[in-house]
Amino acid sequence: YILAHFRTCDEPAVTGCNGQQSRACRTHKMVESLLSASLAQRASLLEQGHGESPYYHSIHVVNFDVDEGHCLEWSSSGPALTAGEASVLSMSAMPDSQPISGGLGDISFAFRFLRERGAAPLWGFSFFRARRDAKIRRGVFQKSLVLLTPLPLFDFFRSLVALLADAYFGESGADVLRSAIKQMRTWPAPMQLGATPLRLLGRT
Repeated sequence: YILAHFRTCDEPAVTGCNGQQSRACRTHKMVESLLSASLAQRASLLEQGHGESPYYHSIHVVNFDVDEGHCLEWSSSGPALTAGEASVLSMSAMPDSQPISGGLGDISFAFRFLRERGAAPLWGFSFFRARRDAKIRRGVFQKSLVLLTPLPLFDFFRSLVALLADAYFGESGADVLRSAIKQMRTWPAPMQLGATPLRLLGRT
């Protein structure tokens, strides 16, 4: 299931023998500050017609083609990337090194996505899969599913992208991504405090 849980440290501070606030609470406050800034940024972007939902900017599929290299194969109907941004995303979506199991397997990672023309940077969450495929000339299928978002919610988006990737690579293809996008557009706005169960692809 997916659970959006955004903690704060408004409760009385936990103190140690030196009377200072605990490291955990200071970390929570730092994350809360980042989240608040990101939510404000997201609200501004939505007002300007940018982004598909309060949670993310856009979703993309990047394929490694034997002849053309990294190719942006599919993008959701969100804000279009510039040619330069699309090129950077295509390269960033795949890992610098391959899985240790003979170059085959799955890798999940995040990266900072810098944009052009003064646009606010985003976070990219990528799920890369490599499998043997006799139908491909090189004999290996290599593809990544990437979600771009202004929100630095690492555990949440890693879980979300893994769920989308399992459905996408499970031969459902882009249709399942379109279905997921429709569901995500109905999600309530992110909250800073509390837990919100979110339904996606038949799971809650």
